[in-house]
Amino acid sequence: MREVIREETRRNTFNKDEKEVFGKVNQRLRGWSEYYHYGNSTRTFGKMQNYVEERMRQWLWKKHNKKHGHYSYYSNEKLHQQYGLIKLPLYAAWKYS
Repeated sequence: MREVIREETRRNTFNKDEKEVFGKVNQRLRGWSEYYHYGNSTRTFGKMQNYVEERMRQWLWKKHNKKHGHYSYYSNEKLHQQYGLIKLPLYAAWKYS
């Protein structure tokens, strides 16, 4: 999955609209998480969420050619609220009875 996200956020995608790139990343994440959501996925999904947030932050930073300022300008809240990045579920969909 990391390779797929990396491919969607390569340098050659800087000319694409943010909505398009975030939409593709969300589509891939949604499919991946629905497929693997029924296992013990807390740690894996947490790591993937951190990776995707960091990768999208780097992509935005480089796309807008930021040289100075705080890297935290694109906070996790901003990524999720303004840009629409999905949050992965951190708990399995099933429970023991």
